[in-house]
Amino acid sequence: MILGIEQFSIGVADLERSLRFWRDGLGFREVLRAELGTAAAERLGSLPRPLRGATLECGDLRIEILAFAESAGAVRNEEAGAPCGLSHLTLLVDDLASTLHSLRDRGIEPTRPPVEHARGLASCVLRDPDGLSILLLQRPAGTDLPGPTRRSRQVEPMSR
Repeated sequence: MILGIEQFSIGVADLERSLRFWRDGLGFREVLRAELGTAAAERLGSLPRPLRGATLECGDLRIEILAFAESAGAVRNEEAGAPCGLSHLTLLVDDLASTLHSLRDRGIEPTRPPVEHARGLASCVLRDPDGLSILLLQRPAGTDLPGPTRRSRQVEPMSR
C-alpha cells in the first residue's frame, strides 16, 4: 500500500545555485548532502550516473535536488528529453513486495527489479505513461533521514 509522498526530486544544472534558491531564498532547511560516484549510483538502481545532491525540508515537504554529472556539464533527463526538471517522485510504501504484486494485478510492471539496500530498506522504479520515474521506497519501521522526525518539525517563517 502506498502511504504517501516521501519526496520529489529535481534535476538541476548547478547544485549551489539551486541551494541558494531553495534554501537561502525560499527558506527550506538543508538536512542532508550527498555525493555518489557511478558505482554507488548504480547500486541504487535508479541513478545510472554520478551525482551531487541535497535534501531540503520545509514543514512536511521534502525535496531532493540532484546535479547529475555529464560530460558536457549539463543535466539531462533522457527519459523526458528535458535538460532539467522533475527527475523522479518517491512514494513511501509499507511493503514493497505486496505493493508490486498489487500493481502487477493492475497491469503496472516495474522498469527494474526491486533492490534491497539494507535489512528492511528496499526500492523499485516504475514509470508513468509519460516517462516520469517513480521510486517506490520501503523503509524499516521507524526510520527517517537524519534530523527531526516529520511529526516534530517546525516550519520556519520566511523573512521578506
